[in-house]
Amino acid sequence: MTNNRISRRLERIRNRRALSKRQCDENGKNHEEFLYQTSKELLGVLLKHFSYYVLEAKCYHSGRHDPGRGHIDREDHDGVDVTVWMKTQPQGTSGNLEMGKILYDAKGSPNDVVEFNKNIFLTRSQKMARLKKAIWSHYIYRTRTSLMSEILTDMKKVNFIPSVITLDKVLKHL
Repeated sequence: MTNNRISRRLERIRNRRALSKRQCDENGKNHEEFLYQTSKELLGVLLKHFSYYVLEAKCYHSGRHDPGRGHIDREDHDGVDVTVWMKTQPQGTSGNLEMGKILYDAKGSPNDVVEFNKNIFLTRSQKMARLKKAIWSHYIYRTRTSLMSEILTDMKKVNFIPSVITLDKVLKHL
């Protein structure tokens, strides 16, 4: 790149307005709500159409942790925005019961996901969790289908659902 192009790019960056704290919080709420609604919709389909494997499934949404305003939410402080709890029989009625939860932290950019996933630790209250991870859930740039695909892959990874339940079969029931 030439110096002229670099200086023009820097000038554009300098002129861009930074997001206020309120706008950042609003975007974070939107990302969390997008993840919550998508996972809730997915669990509804699994319970209704794949009840042979999925016995119970619930989805929880944590609050906002903002000590400056007096809002204390331990789950959100510990890096959990959405909790997916499941009780399943992946091999059908003859198989063992699998029970546990998957903990998700909604992030607005893929770089934030990589940074969060580098050093994940479980607190005492999260010991029943099979998986804890950050997930990119930008409500503008990510589709519901791709988000459902990642959640289904995670469920298969922790042996909650069998591999016969595919995204195409789930989407057919939406």
